[in-house]
Amino acid sequence: DPNDVTIAYAAGIDTIVYAFDRTTSKFAPLKSTGCPAAEETAVFSDGSVYITSSTSQDLYRWTAAAGCKSVRIGNRFPFAMGVAPKGTLSATQEVLVGYDGADYVRVDTSTGDVAVVTANALGALRPSGDVTAIGTRGFLAAAQNTGAGAFACAAGGDCLVEVDLVTGKPVKFLK
Repeated sequence: DPNDVTIAYAAGIDTIVYAFDRTTSKFAPLKSTGCPAAEETAVFSDGSVYITSSTSQDLYRWTAAAGCKSVRIGNRFPFAMGVAPKGTLSATQEVLVGYDGADYVRVDTSTGDVAVVTANALGALRPSGDVTAIGTRGFLAAAQNTGAGAFACAAGGDCLVEVDLVTGKPVKFLK
């Protein structure tokens, strides 16, 4: 529930993890020992934060006590990454998910193994940003000049598409 979220996390190319406080509208740098120049950040409801390197080849887990610890180095991780809430891809737990091109994938947070959930889930659409869940609904920023038919994102800016967090397929074009 977005109303319950007061702190959000982001990792930057400067190797620092930041907390954004919605109440004060301020960013604060956090202990970032061992963190990479980052590409993607995904936050679980228990506060677990997963970060990919700027090359999307390395996965780290960030904690307030230790900074970043490597989960896996030298793999191919999703460009667009997020968390599928319990009750979507899994009935019992949240799942780290994302898009590798048009493929919808899940990432094992213990081993860093990446498994395809739905090949070519996006069709001709391509992600340009994160996968975000609000409740059990998923949303994806899609790149301009990608997609086709009802899911065509024309020139002039990226688009927002609702996606099914079970299959990764587009559900509804929002903008």
